[in-house]
Amino acid sequence: VESMPITAGSQGQVVAGSANDAIFVRVRVARSMTVATLSVHIGSALGNIDLGIYRSDDGGSTLTRLSSSGSTAAAGANAIQTLSLGASVALSPFTDYYLAIALSDDTTCTVAGKSMLSSLLAPSNYVLSKQSTFPLPSSVSSLTGGYINGIPWIRANGSF
Repeated sequence: VESMPITAGSQGQVVAGSANDAIFVRVRVARSMTVATLSVHIGSALGNIDLGIYRSDDGGSTLTRLSSSGSTAAAGANAIQTLSLGASVALSPFTDYYLAIALSDDTTCTVAGKSMLSSLLAPSNYVLSKQSTFPLPSSVSSLTGGYINGIPWIRANGSF
């Protein structure tokens, strides 16, 4: 499951709005799967990242963390970094999940994603953000919709 499709050469770089911000991208699965790791494409590495999976039962107003990687040093440049979750997560169809990334350093750590135009075309609860949210908390509310700095590419890896 991916936050958005990325093809070779089609991605740009996305940064958080400011240090310690988190970005949440809604995904749904067509069939049940269990996720053990999350991947992100690091453009330039500095600082730490935290990847996680959240669930929402109220259309994105409140997100509850199901699992996260915890704060981990961003590694490599122009490379995919895969982080293990603290616990595997079972995903079910017809449920709103959010793949999340929080960056401790917004200006020098970048990740692959799509531009602001992609964000403007997405529904307001497709990409959400929250300031001062590093590391990822157990629950999040009062999120901002229609994140304007781009949609980060995050992949949930697991088994069906």
